[in-house]
Amino acid sequence: MSMAAEYLKKRVSVITADGRHYLGTLESCDQVLNVVLSSCVERIHSVEVGAEDMPLGVFLIRGSRIVCIGAVDTFEEATIDVRNLRGPPLPRVVV
Repeated sequence: MSMAAEYLKKRVSVITADGRHYLGTLESCDQVLNVVLSSCVERIHSVEVGAEDMPLGVFLIRGSRIVCIGAVDTFEEATIDVRNLRGPPLPRVVV
């Protein structure tokens, strides 16, 4: 079982090697950290117009693409208007 198993059925934030940011409920994970997120959105960051959440539904992310995964405080998240979050998109991870 992977270290992410402690986050099962909890809302998580996932950053991938290509700089994408996903949020969703962790439904499943395996020993190589492949994850399945339900109620998944991709948060697209922008300096000009703020962040935007694009709904994706159920989404699979390969473990080899994941840079970071962490729990989200759902109460804190509910107080944030993502349209007011401004910043450049995350850069790609270069290996």
